[in-house]
Amino acid sequence: MGGTSGVLYDIFFNAAAAALKPHASGPEAKHGLALWAGAFAAGVGAIKRYGGADVGYRTMLDAALPASEALNAALASGASAAAAAAAAAEAAQRGADATCTMTAQAGRSSYVPEAALRDNPDPGAQAVACWLLAVKDRLAPH
Repeated sequence: MGGTSGVLYDIFFNAAAAALKPHASGPEAKHGLALWAGAFAAGVGAIKRYGGADVGYRTMLDAALPASEALNAALASGASAAAAAAAAAEAAQRGADATCTMTAQAGRSSYVPEAALRDNPDPGAQAVACWLLAVKDRLAPH
């Protein structure tokens, strides 16, 4: 992975931190899962807003947006943190896998020859799937 991923992760983490900041102290400071899911959604939304891409563009958003939706749906259904993380990681991997057949409309892949992209997931989408898998593995019951 490479390209503008570093800048987009900076945008992601700054937006996520801004979403968490009002809850950094006080009684809700220990009220975590919904806040973290909201911060994740804020970060993904910021990537979408500033990066100008969307699902189907063959970018990291093809993994991040479905992961955010799956995370929120799992938490809304009362899932544990581990189950919600698993749902997010699985959605991210499905999104990354789906990029194998997409035409790149944004990001570095948009100027790489299509023959070089065929049957390979977008690197940014695969990176999102990888770190969400690491979160899932860390939260899995031992």
